[in-house]
Amino acid sequence: MGWARFPLIYTLSDETFSLVSTVDPPEGVGRREFFLCISLLDYSYWVGATALGGLLGSFIMFDTTGLDFALTALFVVLFLEQWKGKERRPAGAAGVACAVVSLVVFGPDNLVIPAMVMILAVLLGGRKLLCA
Repeated sequence: MGWARFPLIYTLSDETFSLVSTVDPPEGVGRREFFLCISLLDYSYWVGATALGGLLGSFIMFDTTGLDFALTALFVVLFLEQWKGKERRPAGAAGVACAVVSLVVFGPDNLVIPAMVMILAVLLGGRKLLCA
């Protein structure tokens, strides 16, 4: 990816990853330019919507009961989309297994950080197997 590597890393989000890992560039469009455009657009939408929410959020009053489930649903949909590719299933299964082990060992109030550390260790340790 050359010079585009650093902007691609900086603008990486879960939505961007989901898009660039499942979509191929159209014919006649370079991979670097395609992925960079997706990343920059996603990032600009994120920054713009955050700024707009920060500015207008105090003026908009509505009941947010149940809205906390939307983020969980988003991650479930992203996971299921990744699961469709057979080559991605071992990494997904490793993530689920690490989360379950962390839940059992550390409990529901303390599972996130240990789960992320375990997932990182498993994916880094098994990257030759997973990337083969």
